Amino acid sequence: MNPLGVIAAAFISAALLGGAAGAKELLKRLLRFRVNLGWYALALGLPIMVGVAALSISLLAGAKLSEPFRLHPLAFLQSFVFMFFFVGVGEETGWRGFAVPELMKQYTWRVVAFQVGIVWAIWHAPFFGTEITWPQLPAFLISVLAASVVTTFLFLRTHYSVPLVSAFHGMVDACSIAVFPLFKGGSLTILWWVDSLLWCAIAGFLLFRYRREPYAGTANVAPAAVLS
Repeated sequence: MNPLGVIAAAFISAALLGGAAGAKELLKRLLRFRVNLGWYALALGLPIMVGVAALSISLLAGAKLSEPFRLHPLAFLQSFVFMFFFVGVGEETGWRGFAVPELMKQYTWRVVAFQVGIVWAIWHAPFFGTEITWPQLPAFLISVLAASVVTTFLFLRTHYSVPLVSAFHGMVDACSIAVFPLFKGGSLTILWWVDSLLWCAIAGFLLFRYRREPYAGTANVAPAAVLS
């Protein structure tokens, strides 16, 4: 369950399939920081809005806080930075940076989002029954598929920027760390379902809005051309 294994596998696979040029192209995606600031605002702001909404709706649905909610800005920032560099960069270099462009040589973005999402969900299997209890597992699996749709969309719309989707991934995890420990038992299960359904709503909108566009609204050209 070490994200560094994902990034290592990505570079090994890129080198095996494309030689030095393949590994170099993956590195370019990993260093593609220059993206319109609006996309960074969306990548960082959307998880915060979903987190606040999930917390509020869960309380309205009957969930109970096990402790008062107190946001510690410095601790939140530290959590985001760690999640960005370790989890975000580690995982997203493989899931989006390598897997999405390879699969999009044959499939549309909607199919690829679910293909990668399934593998991404299975990769979390060591957490099943422990950090993620069995009653919470269905909500978790659905949320991973929905998150894969959103992350794939962001990746394509920013011309394969791994840092952008790593920031999104890191903020999702940082918000989860801030909110999810506040609930226990059945209340935590409620939160899981509310959070999952919110991400499903966002993913559903994107799937419907760009249902006829194989590259999610980007230029309708082959991925290799987009990266040139």
